[in-house]
Formats: sequence, C-alpha cells, structure tokens
Amino acid sequence: MSVSREEELSPQELALKIATAEAVRAAGGQEFVAREVGRAQSRISDYCSRTTRQFVPADVAVMIDALGTGRPGHPHIASAMARAQGAAIEGSAPARRHLHLHEWLADLSGESADVIRALVAGSVIPGQAVPSIQLMSANDRATVLRELDELADVVASLRMKLEHADTS
Repeated sequence: MSVSREEELSPQELALKIATAEAVRAAGGQEFVAREVGRAQSRISDYCSRTTRQFVPADVAVMIDALGTGRPGHPHIASAMARAQGAAIEGSAPARRHLHLHEWLADLSGESADVIRALVAGSVIPGQAVPSIQLMSANDRATVLRELDELADVVASLRMKLEHADTS
C-alpha cells in the first residue's frame, strides 16, 4: 500500500508530527525505536513525516515516549496531545535543576533564540521584501508554536520557582 506524501496537515496535526519526531529522536532514532516498538523503520518515518496522514497509534506513542524518559521535553507526544485538547501535562518536561540564576538565564535565552530562529526561518519568503507571518506555511507556523510552547514551559517553571521561593 502506497502512502501519499503530499498531504497538507493542520497546525494541530503538524504539532503532533513534530512532537513524534522529537520523541523518536529523544528515544534514540528511528531504527532503534522501530526495533523497540515492533514496527518497520519506514512506518516510524511515516509517523514523523510532516507530509503524510500516518499518525502514531496511542499504544505506540506511549512506548516511544517511555523510551525518551528523562530527555528534555518528555513526554513529547503526550504533551502535544494534551495541548491539542487545551490542556497541559503537569511537569511534562523533566524538572530542570536550576541552582543559580545564570542557569535560568541560559535556558530562557536559549529557548528565546529557538523561537526567533524558527520565526526567521519560516517568515523569510523568497521574493518578498518584508518577512510575513501571514505568508508562513502551516509547517513553519507549527514549528514556531512548538518552540513557543518550550519557551512557555521554562517561563512557567521560573514563575513557579519565584512564587514558591523561600524568602526567609
């Protein structure tokens, strides 16, 4: 059976594809994940592809997320599914152990830089004098949204740390 590789996906579908690809990368790559979950590498590739309608089944998503336990962003797929429903997974990213202010600043600046890179990469359209969000592809918008989610996670963690800091 041939899989169409020219599908246009919605931003939510693209976010799930991006999360799946990140989860597979965090778990050790397509070949390793394929062996571990009992699927062909080509099927794992289809689950990650931004141009196919093949989505990772829930039972396989759980296994892939489990393989990436402890990696930044874990659980990738479950978090994307929760966000698609307007929810969040409490503590979805592994708790970053920030002992000093410079570690918070490094994370904030790194995540901010990722957002800026994604915005620039997606908004610079050949032949356009001025970069434009309106002209960005759905794929590029989904990438920016994913980067914004990661920045929001760091900001939320910092906020919680500040709100619950022992001031005595």
